[in-house]
Amino acid sequence: MIRTKSNVQNYLNNAMHLLTELIENEEWHNARAWVNKIPFDSIESDEYRGTYLWAKAKCLDFLGEHRHNIELMYLQSIKLHRNNPDPFPLIRSLVSLSSYYCYQGKAKRARPLLNESLKLVTQYEISGNIDISVLYAFGIMYGRLHQHHIALQYFNDIERLSSKENHHKLI
Repeated sequence: MIRTKSNVQNYLNNAMHLLTELIENEEWHNARAWVNKIPFDSIESDEYRGTYLWAKAKCLDFLGEHRHNIELMYLQSIKLHRNNPDPFPLIRSLVSLSSYYCYQGKAKRARPLLNESLKLVTQYEISGNIDISVLYAFGIMYGRLHQHHIALQYFNDIERLSSKENHHKLI
């Protein structure tokens, strides 16, 4: 196959969708293999660069490879997604970095990221898994801050949302 710019862009498009799907399904080793397969320098768009950095940071984090600068990758991902008209990649990166902070003992640093995520969810009237992931991250953050009553409120909100969604599926 001849490597034209169009073919490379199609390959990257497919690879980014597959990479996101692998991470959402928590197939960390397969996702890491794809991260290693994609040459970062061949990625031209900010959207795909941001997705790549998010995916790489997420894989390294979940595989326990903390010798890399995971925080910097997440921060660069957020910066690259700021101008994207689609809020999902930005929310995903914000929530991932906030979770990283929570599990690294830096839960206070997660709050502004989660506030921004919640603002985007509200502004774009987003529901479903992304909304639940923001609420879950808030619950984790408040738990790590030893504010368990507030954490439980977030987990109860998730339960109510899940019950409501399941009810709508039955109708």
